[in-house]
Amino acid sequence: MNKNELFEKIAKEILGIDTLATQMRDSLDFHEVSVANIKMALDAAYKAGQGEEMLIGKIVKNNGKDLAKFLNGTDLKHVGNFIFTLNIDGKKHKIITEPVDEDYEKIKILNIIEN
Repeated sequence: MNKNELFEKIAKEILGIDTLATQMRDSLDFHEVSVANIKMALDAAYKAGQGEEMLIGKIVKNNGKDLAKFLNGTDLKHVGNFIFTLNIDGKKHKIITEPVDEDYEKIKILNIIEN
């Protein structure tokens, strides 16, 4: 994946921006983005530069063990519809997911928030 593809992926999957191409319309070129999502986008870009894999947008089996194993975490707790808490590197994180199939067999990681 080249730099521009990485930027597009981060913009789409973390910031909710469909394209980084200039659209020449304010409503398409300016976006309201939370500080938490900007931090996650910068973190994803930094980790990509360090050779680490981007976790946002990844699809895993819908069970706690697979999610915890995928994220290298411990003490997983299911706290709501497709929301989990997990200790990663000794810090508590909230993992927000969504189903990707009708049978809820797989989930997509939407967000990882450090508490």
